[in-house]
Amino acid sequence: MKLLLTSFITAAISEVHHLEDESTFETVCGSVRHCYVGFVEHGEHSEDERDHFLHFIEPFSETKETGWLWSTQFHQENLENKFVGSATYPAIIKIDMAERIFSILSGKSDFTQTKMSEFIKKKGNQTFYQIPDIMTDQMIIDEHIETRDFIEMELPQDEDEEEEFEKLLIDHDEL
Repeated sequence: MKLLLTSFITAAISEVHHLEDESTFETVCGSVRHCYVGFVEHGEHSEDERDHFLHFIEPFSETKETGWLWSTQFHQENLENKFVGSATYPAIIKIDMAERIFSILSGKSDFTQTKMSEFIKKKGNQTFYQIPDIMTDQMIIDEHIETRDFIEMELPQDEDEEEEFEKLLIDHDEL
């Protein structure tokens, strides 16, 4: 269900792509000067916040010769550690691929139309030497795959399933 919802949202907002892996980054940002990567907070209300965030940035993604990506906090830790640091969420990094400079806009109070427009126009103010490795984002969820948010599975229906459920919880240090 979550995979279908994520695919639907990403398809509906086609200019802002989910940062799934290195290939996605190269496809979206490899041939543009400015690459924007948005990060939404990981947590209880993350789906609602993600939807709101994506709808907010979507009109800005129509800017010519830019690439727009999004990810959830902790799913691209290499990028976050390099560019976001200890900033608050949501956050957007603007990467100037040609000049190797970047800037960041972060915190809910900074996400206004005016501040976002200024952010897009302003030149980056911090340098970097290379883009860190992009991790594969494991958004595929089936009955027994752990995510950072939760383990999605059906509740046990009989004794055999209950034993399997307990073993899974023990394996993940949840019991």
